[in-house]
Amino acid sequence: MSTAIATATEIRSLIESRRDTLVQLMPEQAQQDRFLAALMTHVLPRPELHDKRLQPSLMVSLYHLAKLGLDPGVDAHLINRGGTVRCEIGYAGAVKLMMTYPGAKSVHVDLIYANEEYRIEHGRLVSHVNSLDVRARGPLVGASARLYLHDGTTIERIIDGDDIARARQAGGAAWKTSESEMVRKTALLR
Repeated sequence: MSTAIATATEIRSLIESRRDTLVQLMPEQAQQDRFLAALMTHVLPRPELHDKRLQPSLMVSLYHLAKLGLDPGVDAHLINRGGTVRCEIGYAGAVKLMMTYPGAKSVHVDLIYANEEYRIEHGRLVSHVNSLDVRARGPLVGASARLYLHDGTTIERIIDGDDIARARQAGGAAWKTSESEMVRKTALLR
């Protein structure tokens, strides 16, 4: 039994045939030409995404990225998981999504380590002393993601060790190489 693999030219034709739909899904602030260039750069050189059986899930993922205004390969990554292409939003994509919140001014994430001094009250990180000695910090036990608004208010989300463990279990290889970035992303997306 042979696997039907599409060539890069066939994948390019598939994407270009859906160009109008992709562009219509994009938020106004998204730069359409940049998105399409990033899409071609991220998909065409990756034969693991060329299997013709993946084309429906590939297109659903591309539509999803277009609707969110996220660039493939920059803000999010297309990953073949068990015969289905999924888009995994990265840290840059999470920040970009947070900044689309009405009135958003800036975003900040604090990582919380076991051996650092910190205090959480009423779901807010009220004090945190970072250790300069990375080895002395201990394991990551949480994070605080804050969205600062132009009107002076702040929206904050704290994640704990259980949230991190669940995200790690659901996540992929990036957790082994970029744990701190994955924790930041998880806090932002929550």
